[in-house]
Amino acid sequence: MRVPSNWHLSGLPDFHGRVAFRRRFTPSRSFVTQPAWLCFAGIDYYAQVSLNGQLLGEHEGYFEPFEIEVTGLLKDGANLLEVIVDAPR
Repeated sequence: MRVPSNWHLSGLPDFHGRVAFRRRFTPSRSFVTQPAWLCFAGIDYYAQVSLNGQLLGEHEGYFEPFEIEVTGLLKDGANLLEVIVDAPR
């Protein structure tokens, strides 16, 4: 599923429950040493955010923006971002 999107409009019209979004990415070498933040425009409703298997934080709220600092946590090479979203009824 492409993100950002609303999963009810992107193929899961009647789904309520938990979905894991995973993205592998490789930042430029110079980016790894810079201050960095993950910025979310909003997630409905619960979110657990992990980077390279390390839980960074959780958020609860209906499409409420939030940020998580990842300065010093990005690897030089491949990284895995995982966001588990739980949308109960």
